[in-house]
Amino acid sequence: MRLVTYEHGGARCGGLLLGERIVALAELGAPAHSVRGVLEALDRDELLALGERAAASSAGIERVRATLLAPVPDPEKIICLGLNYRDHAAETGQEAPTAPMWFAKFANSLIGSGGEIVLPRAHPDCVDYEAELAIVIGRTARNVEAPAALHHVAGAMPFNDVSARDLQMQNPLWTSGKALTRTPPRMRLAAHRGALGAHGCAPARRKFLWLGR
Repeated sequence: MRLVTYEHGGARCGGLLLGERIVALAELGAPAHSVRGVLEALDRDELLALGERAAASSAGIERVRATLLAPVPDPEKIICLGLNYRDHAAETGQEAPTAPMWFAKFANSLIGSGGEIVLPRAHPDCVDYEAELAIVIGRTARNVEAPAALHHVAGAMPFNDVSARDLQMQNPLWTSGKALTRTPPRMRLAAHRGALGAHGCAPARRKFLWLGR
């Protein structure tokens, strides 16, 4: 099951993508009509039941008639982890960190699948991209033990981490080069945890990025 946010007829909607058909959450009697709202309101079994209702329904529109937006366009926070892949640290000439290197992005950095990347006017020549795995946190989590961590994961999606490297390296905190307006594109789908692998995980080449609470 894939949760999506899309635009159709001038309206922004949350929905479920089933093959080439999108069924709006509003047509399924969901308690909320946005992806974030549904993740906050429903547990895993209720989300799966919602997917079953969508599959049995004849409602919906063809995917090609909609514009896919960032699946979760209004996250409370976007937390990123840098240099946690040893080969990536080596290719940048840096030592692998001994503690997690966190940085943040902001919601206005997000665009949807196929969206236009806006290059910074003063720094257009040092823009880089990285394919990442974004983990969507669906339940409030704090001081969670490792065995229980996946109980807080709502789903996962690909994420393109676009950076202005010259801006990034001017500041050891990285934010100026990592949180540009409208730069991380091609966030295609949020796959519910039930659609992931046997262990609730998907492969990632480099770092993880969390969108959630």
